[in-house]
Amino acid sequence: PGCPGKSCNGGNLCCDESAVCCGTSCCSHGSTCCNAGLGLCCAPGSMCCWRKFCCADGFACGQTREYSDGLRFDLLQQCGGGPSFRRLSDQLAYRTRLRQLVGNETDLHRVFEA
Repeated sequence: PGCPGKSCNGGNLCCDESAVCCGTSCCSHGSTCCNAGLGLCCAPGSMCCWRKFCCADGFACGQTREYSDGLRFDLLQQCGGGPSFRRLSDQLAYRTRLRQLVGNETDLHRVFEA
């Protein structure tokens, strides 16, 4: 009754009108409630992974795998390289190699003659 915004958590929490109720937390406008039990909010543009943590834009939920004996593997619950991460790595490698070629006239001629 005395909350000027939005009442959350059974009236125990007073959040801003544009906030998202997330258990015992108030998520800011545009955020997502990742786990209401923990009160875990993910910022706009980030991704909720396994209801345990948030991964930044450009990363993915657990691309890295841990291999065990035989054919069994465990998916590690962590942020892994996503499409932006991979593209940035490729771009850096490309620029480094291009600088090497431009700086070395012999290598440059060899590439175009092959």
